Amino acid sequence: NSEYYVAKGTHVYKLDASCSVDIDYNFNISGSIFALSFDRLNNLYMGGFDTKVYRLNDGNYSQMEMWHDFGSGKAGGDFVMYNDKMYIAWNYNNNYRLLEVTVNANNDYVSHNDLGNIPTQTFGLASELGNLYGITPNELYKISIPNLSTQTVLTNTSSASWYGAAGKNEAVNFITNAYETLS
Repeated sequence: NSEYYVAKGTHVYKLDASCSVDIDYNFNISGSIFALSFDRLNNLYMGGFDTKVYRLNDGNYSQMEMWHDFGSGKAGGDFVMYNDKMYIAWNYNNNYRLLEVTVNANNDYVSHNDLGNIPTQTFGLASELGNLYGITPNELYKISIPNLSTQTVLTNTSSASWYGAAGKNEAVNFITNAYETLS
């Protein structure tokens, strides 16, 4: 909906069309927000500063509620919806793992599986047209589920590090129909 949100420190900022701060949501937390992503219901998820993932429900982004406490580690990268599941790059003391989270129709937490290791410093995840991707400061890679193999798509050759990724069609639900005849 042409709305942009960024996290910096303990704040989430809603930006206007000129990239100026429109709304400042200040969450009095200890630590910095490192992960920020929307789901298909316009709920905003944030984490990276403790073992919990928090949700800001659509229409009330000023009120954070705990979505789930994973008990150890912290979000290492963004959260992404892919094939009706949520995927999270999770950091256990610099051991990055991919968590596959089962959610219900309201995107409430149901359960999760630890799928295994992914490249260190995976700070971003994205889904785009049926594929899941991870991003590190030096690489964009494709993730194959369920065998959790990865394939480098693009290598960063600049001196600036990459920290996040988003698919243009990430939150779009595609519905297709096929018919045998025109009628």
